[in-house]
Amino acid sequence: MEHVFKLAYRNPSILYVTLHVQTDNEDALRFYKRHGFKVAKRIENYYTRLEPSSAFLLNMAYCIRTPESDPALKSSILAMLDSVKTPASSTKEFSEEDIESLSKRFDELGNFKVDKPPKCVGKCFLQIGEVTSHNIKQLKEIITHILPVAYNDRFYSEVVNSGDLAKLAYFNDAVVGAVCTRLENKEGRKRLYIMMIGTLAPYRRFGVGTMLISYVFALCEKDPQIESVYLHVQSNNDKAMDFYKKFGFEVVDRVEKYYKKIEPDDAYILEKVVNNGKKSASAA
Repeated sequence: MEHVFKLAYRNPSILYVTLHVQTDNEDALRFYKRHGFKVAKRIENYYTRLEPSSAFLLNMAYCIRTPESDPALKSSILAMLDSVKTPASSTKEFSEEDIESLSKRFDELGNFKVDKPPKCVGKCFLQIGEVTSHNIKQLKEIITHILPVAYNDRFYSEVVNSGDLAKLAYFNDAVVGAVCTRLENKEGRKRLYIMMIGTLAPYRRFGVGTMLISYVFALCEKDPQIESVYLHVQSNNDKAMDFYKKFGFEVVDRVEKYYKKIEPDDAYILEKVVNNGKKSASAA
């Protein structure tokens, strides 16, 4: 929120900050209300692929420039903005129609709608975040867009409770990728299996995939008993093969009819040895 307040403070035309929050996201509602947001209205059928599909439209009159602001909140935000040296006054006011029009520029994941790959202007922040019961639907959306396979509810239930084994990738505060892993013990060997890993197409080539695979290697470093990390890759996915080979993965096996409803249905098993472990004859 500090970053949002600074952006608003530096732009003299901004009098409102607005966003949508899914109606069942009570933690998010409490968070934004604590920072001065108020519910403007409820919008039915706002989300096209999520349940519940309704959303609250929250907005906040930017309190540094509005005299009716809560003094305590105003003081708190001013403390955040000590580094901003050039406050500006504003002469423009936004109507409710303006606010609603601006809010339509975001998709149901809370990201800007883009038809072309985004261009990084200035700093681009990459960050790893936790998977929780409140953002699990974002993980589902990510998987729907990047993988040719679907996962059942049991998979997502296990992921939510897997702790550090599953993470989301953020690009400038937008969820754009994910990695989900599990630990396996077979024949006295401990290995880390990558169940899924990927990035939304418009955000590739910005280092998100490298951040995710680096996180996987960090998990292995924390547990010296892990001997290798492996995953399945569809046999015709040359770009993925090149990506993993760049990080030291090698093909150890090929599984026929691995996929049930997609073609080609075979997959390569790629493995990388870690912690001075031994390569598997087959990771399957």
